[in-house]
Amino acid sequence: MAATANLPIEHAASTVPATKPAHSLTLPNEILTMIASGCDPAGLKNMRLASKLMHQIATKPFARKKFSRRRFIFTYQSMKALVDITAHPVFGPHLTCLTFGTHRMEKVNGYQWLDQQASHNDEAVRFDIYEAMHNAFIGNDHHIKMLTLALKNLKKCHNTGVILGVHDDLHQGITRRRGYAFEASYQGFSPEHVDINQTLYAVMESRRRSGCPFKTLKMCLSSSTGSLQDLEEDGADTLNSLLNKSRFGSGTTLDLHINIWQYASYSKLKILSGFTRIELSRHSFGECAISPPLLKSNESTHGMIWHAINKSDLQSILIETSNVDLDELVWFLQQHGKSLRKLDLRQIHMYASGSPTALALNFLRFIRSELPLTHLSIEGFEVGQTIVIPESGKMVYEGKDKVIEGLDKLIEEVDEMYEDASESELE
Repeated sequence: MAATANLPIEHAASTVPATKPAHSLTLPNEILTMIASGCDPAGLKNMRLASKLMHQIATKPFARKKFSRRRFIFTYQSMKALVDITAHPVFGPHLTCLTFGTHRMEKVNGYQWLDQQASHNDEAVRFDIYEAMHNAFIGNDHHIKMLTLALKNLKKCHNTGVILGVHDDLHQGITRRRGYAFEASYQGFSPEHVDINQTLYAVMESRRRSGCPFKTLKMCLSSSTGSLQDLEEDGADTLNSLLNKSRFGSGTTLDLHINIWQYASYSKLKILSGFTRIELSRHSFGECAISPPLLKSNESTHGMIWHAINKSDLQSILIETSNVDLDELVWFLQQHGKSLRKLDLRQIHMYASGSPTALALNFLRFIRSELPLTHLSIEGFEVGQTIVIPESGKMVYEGKDKVIEGLDKLIEEVDEMYEDASESELE
């Protein structure tokens, strides 16, 4: 109601109908759902607690954000939470990946990190209590029974595509990956003992008992714990069984995802489709004097796994964000020359101890003459400090004839456009 000459402003203001204060919860449900879907996981928790209305609307987005990939540890508190989550009618169906910590509480030369002074007696006793409690939980197979129940819950809600796996809780003595209820379970103590074999056995046995389909195994390990080497030495039978299921499994083969934490990031290896496809990220082929150093792709780091890769007939190889030596990369690709049909190279740096142009041309000519590719993708392939292939953007060639034609053009362009760097520019 507007103020007029016949109606004082004060009276006009007092007669305006009161309106409800506007806030986000008055928006349509569809808009609220969009807001919740785009909300950061850390903020969504508080948003969801704002009101009963938001609790109801944000349930599915909240589940996708907070319950798709979860880490747990083999303690009662953590496994109880897992069973509850999988039994939830909304949270359970949104789980996509479950990994379980490899670390345990265990005394080392007396008390874990405590000296023998009398002032530490109370802490030592407290440590003994929690260690005994966790050991009894695992010793009585309660972790396997509860994981079996959780997997059965997932079957009931038709969620049979969950990735199962293990993770190292610590890296160089520092906790990196905290499973659910980590603090509540360990009460300030650090679980120093690593046992990947028993952790992996528990996951495999629970899967077997539940009858839940097993399509992908994920291992997120630390380069400082030696977990992969322990699996090679003490769990060779288990690893062999996994590799055989991945290569020769009847029906659906097992995919393997192996992430090794090193230098502030993961080196990733995916073995897919019955050892016919692999994807490598942040790896190193050969002795590459490039910083930062990346995980070497050979049998010294991956052991039986890399041996199995070299013995397989790979049809597709993707390598990205990696450092390579020409001879080592060529040797690796030659192992699969007869079967390889698809090659993707993204953000690769080739170490150049000689002429970058000669190295680039030798590599392109090798691909053209020795690899019967029907698909080739190259993006950001650097040779030394002077050559980038392609010069800009990304090149994708589909079909055998197109691959050969594209390589011919690249070879011609490199030969014409690049001049070798001076000795001071060579690495």
